[in-house]
Amino acid sequence: MHQDNTDQIKSRYALILLDSAILFEYLDDSWQVCPINGEKSNSLRHDTAAASIAEELDIHVNATARLRDIELTVIYDKNASSQIPHLSASLFKLQSENWQLLAWQFINRSLINSGSISHQDNTKYDIEYLSQDILPFIDSMAFGQAQYNKVPVEYNEKDIENPDAVAIKHEKLDAAVASNRELQDEVIRLQHQTNALQGISMQKILTFMPAIYQNFWHIVKPSDIGLLIGSYDIPAIPSPFPEPTIDTIHIMKKQFLALPKQDQRQIIEFCQQLTYPLTIRQEFKNLVV
Repeated sequence: MHQDNTDQIKSRYALILLDSAILFEYLDDSWQVCPINGEKSNSLRHDTAAASIAEELDIHVNATARLRDIELTVIYDKNASSQIPHLSASLFKLQSENWQLLAWQFINRSLINSGSISHQDNTKYDIEYLSQDILPFIDSMAFGQAQYNKVPVEYNEKDIENPDAVAIKHEKLDAAVASNRELQDEVIRLQHQTNALQGISMQKILTFMPAIYQNFWHIVKPSDIGLLIGSYDIPAIPSPFPEPTIDTIHIMKKQFLALPKQDQRQIIEFCQQLTYPLTIRQEFKNLVV
């Protein structure tokens, strides 16, 4: 199962996170299931399941550059969203530089708008559907704008006699391109989220999070923070953590405003990605909301 890809062209993989996790590898011009631990699909019961699959993929690739020289597409639905921060941290540690994150609902909508399929129950897609329809469609979407500009719409004699048929073909093509743009916007948004998680330093978290949020370390585990930012170091936080005084909070606010704009933006973006039931202190509400 192990292979060294250092002298080969870049390998391509796709990790689909729906009701379960399925890893695909692009081989011989087709998408094929890449079993993990001998299984075609793996449970997503734990939030770190996808991160563990990334580590198994690293073992499978068995390259000195870790995952740096592979292309990975991650597709997830809302039920698997809790997997993403842990997966992102794992890929960061494994030196992955060529991966993209796509939301399932946008893929599904784009495929329907393209006219390739009719609306279906997207909770019941099987491996054959994913490998033969979904993944090839994503491949084609990468070239959607180029196809729109370069590939002429084909007509036949019946089309010439029926202008409505020509209009329908144009409408379908326009819908596919619009869906592609929407999909690309979603990719950019999600990549910004990933960059925010990976870019912030542990020191900034230790310094500002307890000042920005009430009882921050009572709600967020130090081990979670390590995973979120891709750090091997787990901060040692005393329990219970003493809440800062109002004077300290005002000082921290001044220090925050004195930071370079880029550092302020980094902290704000990190705060916006947190899904914990946190309460922002009144002093910071107009800064990070």
